[in-house]
Amino acid sequence: MESAETLHGIYLPVWFKNENFNKPKKYSSLKELVSKIESIKEVEGVSVFGLDVTKPVSPSKNK
Repeated sequence: MESAETLHGIYLPVWFKNENFNKPKKYSSLKELVSKIESIKEVEGVSVFGLDVTKPVSPSKNK
């Protein structure tokens, strides 16, 4: 952030995990991943926003 001469930033983890794509294996939910990132971030001016792009189950396939 020093090279960009800014005190603020965004960390945006994108969540794809579903039954066909099981990564990251270490985290079972986006909420858990965001909480971990929040706990280890070193800069106060960085906000963490998780983006869930998991493909939803079609209503016709939902049983």
